[in-house]
Amino acid sequence: MIIIRKFAKCLISICFVISIVGCRSNDNGDISSVMSQDTAQSPYHSDTDYQYFFHSQGRGQGIAASADGYYILNGSYLYYMDKQNMEPILLDNNPNNDCTPNSAAHVPRNCNAFVQTDAELVATATITYYKNNLYLVERIERTDKDALMNKQYALIRMDKDGTNRKVLRKFDAPPYPVVIHRDQIYYVNNLMTVDQVAKPSVVSVPLANPDKEPVILYTLGPDDSVNDLIAYGNMLYVMDYGNNMFRTIGYDINTHETTVLFTDDKGNLSISGIPEIGLSHQFKGGVAIYGIYGSRLYSNIFPGDQTDPASWRIYNSDLGGQDVSIVPVNLPLVSWAYADQRYFYLNPVSWLIKSPDYADVAQEMVVYDLNYKEVNRVDISMLTNYSKGLVGDDRYMFFQATETGDSDTQRTYVLDKSQLNVRGGAELKLLMETAVYATN
Repeated sequence: MIIIRKFAKCLISICFVISIVGCRSNDNGDISSVMSQDTAQSPYHSDTDYQYFFHSQGRGQGIAASADGYYILNGSYLYYMDKQNMEPILLDNNPNNDCTPNSAAHVPRNCNAFVQTDAELVATATITYYKNNLYLVERIERTDKDALMNKQYALIRMDKDGTNRKVLRKFDAPPYPVVIHRDQIYYVNNLMTVDQVAKPSVVSVPLANPDKEPVILYTLGPDDSVNDLIAYGNMLYVMDYGNNMFRTIGYDINTHETTVLFTDDKGNLSISGIPEIGLSHQFKGGVAIYGIYGSRLYSNIFPGDQTDPASWRIYNSDLGGQDVSIVPVNLPLVSWAYADQRYFYLNPVSWLIKSPDYADVAQEMVVYDLNYKEVNRVDISMLTNYSKGLVGDDRYMFFQATETGDSDTQRTYVLDKSQLNVRGGAELKLLMETAVYATN
């Protein structure tokens, strides 16, 4: 099933779109206007850096941006949306191709916009725009007969119109999230072995030589997994999950030093100067980065009990987890936090706000200015239990929501930030609803 405004003119319009997305000559499409954080005070550089403002925790990028438009991975399809008309169209420029996403019984095979997924990739598929090319991860069939499993995954590079797909590197297990940053590919090396005891690791390979032997940056325990991977400036942040506890690791890509955020010299979870957090050495929760703005991190420290108000706090720190303060806002339960150059956003996590236990909590995202004064509230009741926000660029914020059931679908919503200064004027608008074709 698909719901997209004016999609009847998709194939007629695609030639016009291709002429637009191919008109820039700079290496990275001159996308300095994508986010105004690209300043002397920010460690973010638009021509070489990962688009962290389109990052969704645990997934990577569901949306990427060039100077002219957005590339949206929704369900099993890739769309392009020009910034002028904001009408998404399938990224396929051949009118003879089969690109009709209408039912699970009819899976397109001859379509540049189709992305092959499986159960592991449904919620973790990633699209990245980097130096005039698109990159995504999809499932491929393995051809060697002696393989442990009958499927592989591949990092694909393609032109901006969806053509000229090329496999850059193959993986035996989902490598998500994949982060392309400053000419390096960072990913999780989930080794597949017969005894299943190999330790996963975070590794890097040069984008110019993707078949090169990967360099190991950080190794996890055999029972651990990576729940998130994001690059910002000189830092690579890894969420390491295991044994009922998760922690965030900071890896400096210049000095190769590794630190555990929000810990003391003995490795115990600690926030200097904020004793009232009340954490003990038996802490079984975790630390997660929710948002980044300028040279500051917005993080949640979860003591392990979602009903404990201490779990609801958001902390502001420097990029190393130091110089910490509590964000002075009132939260009704555990909430996602986002920040950009004008606003700070809070919305309750989707799987809790839909619970009957929190029926009295308004299904709203609260928007503050950077002095934490409330400026607006946005209805988010249409989101599903599996929803993630992407803070986006100067103009738009996005949400992607997955509906599970007999046939899975994914929806993408957009919020026009220019309407946030009008009380009651800002709302999430549905851009598309697309079927997810996941194979086992």
